[in-house]
Amino acid sequence: MTLTLDPEVAAALGDDPEALSTTVNAILLAEVQRREVRAALERFLDRLDEQEGATDPTAVDRFRRLLS
Repeated sequence: MTLTLDPEVAAALGDDPEALSTTVNAILLAEVQRREVRAALERFLDRLDEQEGATDPTAVDRFRRLLS
């Protein structure tokens, strides 16, 4: 696998290839975990829709406004 970084990103991370690899791996692992959590949440919400019926869009908008 090849990864191309913008020069300013590479400079900010330093010249140590092992440290760079560790940093990139940690960032990508965090992204993979974020996607897994989001997929699990979407599956959960789909199950709730099946069990309880679809959520009222007006209620969704109201709660979004409250949370922002």
